[in-house]
Amino acid sequence: MGGMWKQEEYGDDKCINCGYLGKKDTQGLGQECFIANAEERTTGNLAHHTIPDTLSLATVPWCSVNRANLKKEVDQLGSKINEVSRIFSIITKDRHCQWWYPWREFSSPKEQYAESVVLTMEKRGQDFEMQMEKDRRAFEERLDNSNKGFLAGLERERREWEKDAGKWPKRLIWAAIILAVAEVVSNVPAIQRLLGLD
Repeated sequence: MGGMWKQEEYGDDKCINCGYLGKKDTQGLGQECFIANAEERTTGNLAHHTIPDTLSLATVPWCSVNRANLKKEVDQLGSKINEVSRIFSIITKDRHCQWWYPWREFSSPKEQYAESVVLTMEKRGQDFEMQMEKDRRAFEERLDNSNKGFLAGLERERREWEKDAGKWPKRLIWAAIILAVAEVVSNVPAIQRLLGLD
């Protein structure tokens, strides 16, 4: 407990490193939450807030996003150990809180919450844009595959037509020969008369 601040020493998912940890005024003087500075965090001394040359307020550790009731947890530890030690044990407890947000010194919990909202919205916007791009590519791929299928079908029909079209001249020639032979055969008596063979 105490000493120089080393955020990585405590790890994530603990109130001591969370941007939402602050000190709440217990006397109701209007300030919702005071900043818990590095020294107060490392010592666990979150029970007082001093406004220089003005007054000293009684405060309690406070989760500004209301994910933990830190005052209640401190009170439940009883009075066998001093308040600062109780607060330190509570703020260094592993929480695995989905709302945990990295603390930046000199930023209030309210400022850090606003920052987290902006970052979340930006991330959602990026995710939305990435999904739109993914959907666009998938649509273009389906359209391309559909076009390829359509063009392949047209090509098959063209080949079949050409294959069938190549048969038509042969069929026409055979039909002409047959008609010519039929004409000749039907006119055999007339030809015989012309040639004087009857």
